[in-house]
Amino acid sequence: MIVPELELETVEPSFRRLAIADNLRRSLATKVLVAAAVEVNLTDFMFFRDIFKKKFESQWQAPFRIEIFMLKAMAEALKEYPALNSWFVTVPTPASSEAPSTAVASPPVYQIRMYKSINIGLAFADEKGLIVPVVKDADQKDYAALAKEIERLYQGVKNGKLPPRDYKSGTITFNNPGALGGVDGFSIPPPEQSAIVSLHKIEDVQRFNKCWCKEAKLNLVFDHQACDGREALGFLNSIKSYFESEKYKSHT
Repeated sequence: MIVPELELETVEPSFRRLAIADNLRRSLATKVLVAAAVEVNLTDFMFFRDIFKKKFESQWQAPFRIEIFMLKAMAEALKEYPALNSWFVTVPTPASSEAPSTAVASPPVYQIRMYKSINIGLAFADEKGLIVPVVKDADQKDYAALAKEIERLYQGVKNGKLPPRDYKSGTITFNNPGALGGVDGFSIPPPEQSAIVSLHKIEDVQRFNKCWCKEAKLNLVFDHQACDGREALGFLNSIKSYFESEKYKSHT
């Protein structure tokens, strides 16, 4: 049986596609990635959004987005679990001056670099691919400041006018595949970060055969070299508690 050759079209990858590919390769080459997840009940939060959306948009002069509250929750959780706000590094050792035949290889030097700032990357996807501007000092911003900064970054990405500094110095990343209908997945943290948080699609779920709730999977992919499951799940449960115990109301 003769199998016909497949017709192919060769496409040159864009600059952004090459940058994405390079970052993914570098990150995978240096990390031991594992995942953890929790289910978050967002019923009360969605009700809160429906009631107060217009009020807060008027106060903030910016759109009401769930990212505002996720970044606030992440920033607070990182203060309790700072291991997620870090980078596991292999430090290059100086080359030996001895002859190759007698030189003894130096053991690698490892470090965990703990970031003092909380700078949260915000993953956006458009027709050109993935791009991640950074909300600097997220822990020091109130809801109004977060709303305005996220809107500035969103418009800058949309118009292609963000300066390079807005893409630098991230310490952890938030991704929202749920906005595109994603219900699960495995994201990869940027090269100099240990973790990425993903919020998946908010769905109607029936509980106890009578109560309908709005729930979403909150997923964390992290470098197991930098921290363990205790910190990872503690971090996720802190975010979960932020929404389920309605802590967001105390800040608004």
